[in-house]
Amino acid sequence: MSGKYFYQRYLISEKLGEGGFSVVYKAFDTIDNIHVVIKFLKPQMMKNDAIVENFKKEATDAVNLDHPCIVKTHYWAEDDGKLFVVMDYIEGRSIKHILGLNESLPVEFVVSVIKKICLALEYVHSKGILHCDIKPENIIIDKEGNPFLTDFLFEGSADDLSSENSVKGSVYYISPEQAKGDKLDLRTDIYSLGITMFEMLTGKVPFTGETSMEIALKHLHEDLPVDTVMDNSIPDSLKYIILKCTQKNKVQRYRSALLLYKDLDLCLSEPDGSYVKLEKKLKHKKAADKEKAKKHKRAAVLIVIAIIVVAVSLLLFSIHYFNGNIDNDIKVPQVTGITEEEAKELLQSNDLVPEIEYAYNDEIAEGVVITQSPAASVSVKAADTVKLIVSNGTEESLEMPDVLNLQLEEAETRLAMMNINKYEIVEELVTDQNLNGCVIKQVPEPDSVVYKDDVIVLTIGRIE
Repeated sequence: MSGKYFYQRYLISEKLGEGGFSVVYKAFDTIDNIHVVIKFLKPQMMKNDAIVENFKKEATDAVNLDHPCIVKTHYWAEDDGKLFVVMDYIEGRSIKHILGLNESLPVEFVVSVIKKICLALEYVHSKGILHCDIKPENIIIDKEGNPFLTDFLFEGSADDLSSENSVKGSVYYISPEQAKGDKLDLRTDIYSLGITMFEMLTGKVPFTGETSMEIALKHLHEDLPVDTVMDNSIPDSLKYIILKCTQKNKVQRYRSALLLYKDLDLCLSEPDGSYVKLEKKLKHKKAADKEKAKKHKRAAVLIVIAIIVVAVSLLLFSIHYFNGNIDNDIKVPQVTGITEEEAKELLQSNDLVPEIEYAYNDEIAEGVVITQSPAASVSVKAADTVKLIVSNGTEESLEMPDVLNLQLEEAETRLAMMNINKYEIVEELVTDQNLNGCVIKQVPEPDSVVYKDDVIVLTIGRIE
């Protein structure tokens, strides 16, 4: 296509790249006298209505973005059976290209670039848009050293997509929720940005494998190798920030790009990272070895206790079995603290019927019996019911965002981005025209912990 005149204004000059869905060219705009980038959806993709509609939607979203650190998308159109989008051409190199010339990038450079990308993401997220493909290839550094976030149109590759299982995002940078096909929110982009920071600082992606599935499973189950890959030239503060960005449970990540920006703003002046709110911080090798030794000791003690418990249980069972009971009453066995399956098996072996209910519990592991009724040692008859409450584990908590003074539509978008979908709206008369249609009260307050079944109440101001 190079050398061809297109759309009565663009002279195609060179092919810049090709992805799973599209081909990208550099072109000269003969009307505005500037170089641009044109991305064409591949002809074979034009036959897929879902892909076409998604391309148009994401192109429309991209056109509406206007930020100094985001590559400007001008418009999309169809012409002669071709679907395309026109974007600014940035004279520069991607972070991936720069990494190819260097083993890793300086800490100060990484912090400076990622801070600006954070501001771009905060702007994007405020519009209710997710990028979903943050990676070094999509961050461009121009000749003046300014970073630009690009490619808000999902590209994908043959390895990322199949007819049976579609994963949105490049597999080396996808979040656990992307790998599982779960619902995404703004913290998905923060995870990918954390992986991007890791690669910028080390020159390596944290997880590799022979297949996309193998890499995706590592994102789901393996810890980020911060201790083993990152050397002492990288401050602990930056390591903690990356760890927080890449928590498997998105509730434990930064809840906004702006909060990530604020921590990055401190990481060079406060390199110990004590200000980073992270559940589990790094363990240096000596401390880790001590902890490992303690675990072995604890394991040995637990084994001895388990043997004693089993021996005592067998003794009590033998006494009960051989002595019996004249009126054939059955003493309810102790089943709290054991798994649901073990409890059911034990009750049924004593001719009792288990009745199971489930409840969230922060202290008892999922699948373990929390309480029983009747209590242990109470005498009952054969075929009586024993009610058990079994732990569902810790309920996933969410942080209530600050939606005060936002228009209702903006507030609803912000809540949806945090996966909060249950709320009530009440109205209150106001005299200030500026408050009309805005959230003037919210319950609970910003930063409060909420759960998926909690009801949020938003009070909207209305002019009489």
